[in-house]
Amino acid sequence: MSEVDGVVFGAGSGVGFECVQHMLSKGQRVRAVVRSPQKYADKFPKDPKLTIAQGDVTNADSVKEVMKGAKGVIYAASGATFWSAASVEFQGVKNVAEAAMQDQRVVLVSASLVTPKNRLKPIRIILNIKWSFMDNKFKGSSSHPIVFEQGHLHWHLKP
Repeated sequence: MSEVDGVVFGAGSGVGFECVQHMLSKGQRVRAVVRSPQKYADKFPKDPKLTIAQGDVTNADSVKEVMKGAKGVIYAASGATFWSAASVEFQGVKNVAEAAMQDQRVVLVSASLVTPKNRLKPIRIILNIKWSFMDNKFKGSSSHPIVFEQGHLHWHLKP
């Protein structure tokens, strides 16, 4: 894969899409990673600095492939359903963290409600009732300290 300034996982919607737009506005080369490039073909601007790539954060080989040649990574992927929290919010973060090389920086986009200190907030309770959605988001952002501390990334994430 060609060299890019950043790879954005979850580039098809929300914060991920905004990150792509911002990076392009700064003249940076971006690889926007989505599960289905055909679904987003008309969403992204036509820009020579933008590459749309198919990728799946739950598949370690896919993650490694789309991260090749990238200076940095933004992880803004989130599951499409409550049932996907464990695979996307936990395993996906783990796959990206493990694939990151020493010269790659990783930004993990999360939410303030994931921290256990907010466990009594009504929306967190609702999102956690059956599928542990917020617990899996927290688990993903905090349970890989060994990967972060062994120098694979430049800093340790704390929610």
